[in-house]
Amino acid sequence: SGNGRNATQSTGTKKPLFKTNIINDKPALLFDNSDDCMQTAAIDLSGTNGITLYAVVSGITAGALAMIAETSATAATNSGAFNLFRQADNTVAASARGGSSSNFLTTATVTSTATVISTVYDLSLATNEVTVWLNGTSAGTRGSNNNQTVNFGNYALNIGSRNNGASLPLNGYVAELLIYNTAHNSTQRGLIEAYLS
Repeated sequence: SGNGRNATQSTGTKKPLFKTNIINDKPALLFDNSDDCMQTAAIDLSGTNGITLYAVVSGITAGALAMIAETSATAATNSGAFNLFRQADNTVAASARGGSSSNFLTTATVTSTATVISTVYDLSLATNEVTVWLNGTSAGTRGSNNNQTVNFGNYALNIGSRNNGASLPLNGYVAELLIYNTAHNSTQRGLIEAYLS
């Protein structure tokens, strides 16, 4: 990270593999569906109620629910936490927790081909707090809304599993992960998606 938000892993068996020439001749990290995880130190997002997360993934295979990225030990219970994950049927889902979880359960799937996932979390809204796009196309239907305005929290970011490899391991590649501390509009999102595609 150019902003001092480095994701690391000190346990050798939990380190994803660095692979070259995976997506558009660029490298990616391969997560092994066991306990691989990269984790940052706590990132203080308490000054904002809007976040945008972009992920470029590939080689994702169906299986048990798997975490692509999540702040805190679990976004299911920690206020101001958020996540992006692949469900067992390979559909994409995301959630952010205000008073309760605001889930966006999509009908769009990630496959073995490279996919740019864009997720906007906006806890200033009373409804529709989480929206997801796959390769620039709106993805699916909403599950629920938390209907409570809060800011995000001060949590570590986990990549490739929940809580530093404790559960929900990912099977596949993560080539890029970008997080902005604002809810991007369609113009801003389009520019980033074009850069990542």
